[in-house]
Amino acid sequence: MIGFEAEKTAKKRAEEFIKNAFVSAGTVPFSFTYRKKDSRETLKDWKYEKTDGGVCYTSPDGLRAEVQIRGFEDFPAVEWLLTFENTSNEDSGLIEDVYAVDAFVEAAPFRTAGTEQYGGLDNILYYSNGSDCKADDFMPHKEILHHISITERLDFKCVGGRPTSGSSGAFPYFNLQTLDRGVFTAIGWSGQWRFSVTVRQKETPAGPDCFRLSGGMAELGTVLHPGEKIRTARILMIFWDGKVDTSERMIRRFMLKYHTPRVNGEIVDPPLPVCSWGHYAARNMEEIDKIKATGLPLDTYWVDAGWYGPAGTRCADKRTVDWAYYVGWYDPDASRYPNGMREVSDYSRKNGMRFVLWLEPDRAVVGSPAYNAHPEYYMNVAVDANSKMLNIGDPGAYEWALEMISERIRDYGIDILRIDYNTGPLDSWREKDGPDRRGMTEIRCVENFYRLWDTLHERFPELIIDNCASGGRRLDFEANTRAIPLFRSDYLCYADVSPEGMQVQTAGLAPYVPLNGTIFRGNIDRYTFMSFLSAGVGLRMAQIDAALEDEATGDELRKMFSVMMRVRKLFKGDYYQLTPVTLDDRDWFAYRLHMRETGEGAVISFRRGSCPVNSANYQLTELDPETEYLFEDLFGDRSFTATGAYMAEKGLDVSLRERRSVSVIHYEPVV
Repeated sequence: MIGFEAEKTAKKRAEEFIKNAFVSAGTVPFSFTYRKKDSRETLKDWKYEKTDGGVCYTSPDGLRAEVQIRGFEDFPAVEWLLTFENTSNEDSGLIEDVYAVDAFVEAAPFRTAGTEQYGGLDNILYYSNGSDCKADDFMPHKEILHHISITERLDFKCVGGRPTSGSSGAFPYFNLQTLDRGVFTAIGWSGQWRFSVTVRQKETPAGPDCFRLSGGMAELGTVLHPGEKIRTARILMIFWDGKVDTSERMIRRFMLKYHTPRVNGEIVDPPLPVCSWGHYAARNMEEIDKIKATGLPLDTYWVDAGWYGPAGTRCADKRTVDWAYYVGWYDPDASRYPNGMREVSDYSRKNGMRFVLWLEPDRAVVGSPAYNAHPEYYMNVAVDANSKMLNIGDPGAYEWALEMISERIRDYGIDILRIDYNTGPLDSWREKDGPDRRGMTEIRCVENFYRLWDTLHERFPELIIDNCASGGRRLDFEANTRAIPLFRSDYLCYADVSPEGMQVQTAGLAPYVPLNGTIFRGNIDRYTFMSFLSAGVGLRMAQIDAALEDEATGDELRKMFSVMMRVRKLFKGDYYQLTPVTLDDRDWFAYRLHMRETGEGAVISFRRGSCPVNSANYQLTELDPETEYLFEDLFGDRSFTATGAYMAEKGLDVSLRERRSVSVIHYEPVV
């Protein structure tokens, strides 16, 4: 049990959890059934050993359950990974009901004083939407779980096998507050997961009331053949003290340090791209010339789908859906790219821009060259656009995919590989499973998915992978360790995309996916543009054309980019949500970015279109009290200095006279 233990710090509780949770006898923070018997009852009879990286339990018939455990010196955090291996010469028994996390967290004590009772806001679960191509993608939520609430259990899952696909709660990050402390839990599994919070549970009959947190891969019921080994979901727990917003900043720092890709040892810088289409080589190169002519600090040219297929398709026109019906052609259409794709990528780099290319290797249309070459590599269920899913868990399919992608990175000159994943694989996985092998197809596919991206990074050390899955539908922390989402939601595909939806997405992703990208869409105005603000903001060719055709539009874009360039680096620092997160047009929305190392930061405020409030005041904490800071209004002419002590006590005043307007106040220590 993770005790309430008011006298112990988060760091101490984490250390004691690592020391005491994975034991030879007693309650461990995971569970499963083996041969229809609950592991919580039987592990005491299994052989227990400590290993270099954790512990293992071996059954009398040779099933080895190993837990790899990782603690952290700089965070009150722990990760563990449960694996199973059959070390015998015969098939194992049936392994079922596997919960990679199954832990009890003591609730905040029920508080009374005389006839009065307290604690109505002591215990709260914080969770978020997944991505469903909507304005409220990643919207944060909370569920109050006080001692006498009628809620007994909350269940969460993703949809269709993509780990952040779905609406309410389809996001594998959960933060449980118990009064002035809490435990954050994340599931690292790029497949179908489940998570439950059950209230008023007791680890022992005489024990205190607890929340039971249980989750992991959604369905597993398999025997293992001799020598077989499988992994399950990786679990992350972070212990915290204080307020929930403080915990979210710690979670963000942890994710930046341990689960964000790096190139040459440094956290990746998301690009500032122009997103185009795979139409014609000549047109792509003309677009590159136009981009350079704007004078905007855009550093990447992005060719999305449509560049492939046989001659005569309508793939060049993104308004059609031909691009979807020719997935499985992994070579450029020679009638539109007569000199291959390398001509375009070389021209991009010649003009000082990296090159992004879209690829969707996880499915192929029946009759495509990829499918015809190896139909045995594809699973049986027909999915979107008469296509089938690649069984990347098959060793031959994995090797084929690795070499196919590697060849295109080399031959096409890809700097940033955009991997899309437009179809949920769950039905294909489950249909492929054999008797007493439920979940094995999914496990092998997920294992080889990680292996594929890891190997690509080994082969191409400076490669950046764009993690796209119909936008942001594969954003579990295992995938995020290897890639960043440059197009964080397919809600960006809508011509009438809501700026307020973009604000919500920024807030919802901030604690868990610190670096993500957007492609600006909508009116070329400051309110809309800054609503898309992220670590990487891109444009479409329509905006490039508008900047070249109208001098005032070009000047406005250059001004907005100059502001964005001042603050984008701050996304590698802390994030403070200064207002409630809503879609209501009557609300004021604001957040703050802050670099603890340098003291630099920014406050971004939006007065929405129907908001009756024209000003706000924010007390800025965590500034050095004695240091003087220079504050600059980047869209105005106001600047002033103030000490950290003044800002903590009196606060920063922001006024927006016009509705649907934005303010960006940058600050840094006076040198």
